[in-house]
Amino acid sequence: MANNDEIKYEFDTNREILDVIQRATHDAEEMRTQVDKLFQVLVEEAYHGQGAEAMQSRRQDISTRMDSIISDLHHTHAQAVAQHDYVQQLDQRQAANILG
Repeated sequence: MANNDEIKYEFDTNREILDVIQRATHDAEEMRTQVDKLFQVLVEEAYHGQGAEAMQSRRQDISTRMDSIISDLHHTHAQAVAQHDYVQQLDQRQAANILG
């Protein structure tokens, strides 16, 4: 158990979480591709005229929202990796000072 003046940082656990964020980002990108393909089929084959125009509008709206989510995931992952790396370097420097 850590004292009140100690911080316990679980590097392996944090790396696992970073991997989860990366997989979620990849999954979201794959989902966006699948949704886009579905809308493409609907617009080209199932709907015509105003229905196709309305479907194309929904396609654009959903694509924009998904792009925003994917962008947020990329940003979150990049920030988390940078913070993780910074803390790990700080820990290594402090360990070197203690041992050195």
